[in-house]
Amino acid sequence: KALPLDVVQIVLGYLEDSRSVAAARQACQSWRQAAAAAPCAVRVVLPSGVANMRDKLAMLMKLLPGLAGLNASVAAGADAAYTSACLQGLQAFHSLQQLELSFADSQTLSAADVVQLASLRGLSALRLCNVSLGAAADCSPLTSLQGLQDLSLVHHSKVSALMVGDSHLQVLGRLAGLRSLVLQGRMCSATDHGLLALSGLSSLSSLSLSWVPWQSQITQVGGAID
Repeated sequence: KALPLDVVQIVLGYLEDSRSVAAARQACQSWRQAAAAAPCAVRVVLPSGVANMRDKLAMLMKLLPGLAGLNASVAAGADAAYTSACLQGLQAFHSLQQLELSFADSQTLSAADVVQLASLRGLSALRLCNVSLGAAADCSPLTSLQGLQDLSLVHHSKVSALMVGDSHLQVLGRLAGLRSLVLQGRMCSATDHGLLALSGLSSLSSLSLSWVPWQSQITQVGGAID
């Protein structure tokens, strides 16, 4: 007798990589159907070439059209057009709630990239590693992510900045549903005014800020945001 669908989906929920899910689909027809409907969260390594990355996302979509969480590491060698192509490919995952993208090489979000992120309306958690916000990128579309509770922006580069000026901080201060916010990287020309914009996040329970003092205009008073 076949296991009930909900039981199979619970089992599949413990699988955290796409290869394991692909193997589970081969068990029988009921497991294949369960895998297609299960709101799984998986870890994958995406190739740095755009064409290969698109193929892998298409394969993942075929395996898990109901994917709820994706933790993707991008191999070294991704070019400037990669981020936009990757975010475009993720639009097919309509059930996506948690997204983590970690790049081996630094990437910069353009205004178009921000719009693509904002189109993932179901996101409750967004974590971007080794990604910077372009100086000309308008981040205000992110305010449409009304269910976003967990936001992490980390940039390890010693050359380029996580963000420049106060405008991005002011937009982040309007993400009223945030409960956790992590900002780590160079915040060039940021001031107390921008940092204090985060004080309006009334639901925030966890805040982690890291910046290079001599590359910003944030004072010790501003840095003591409560």
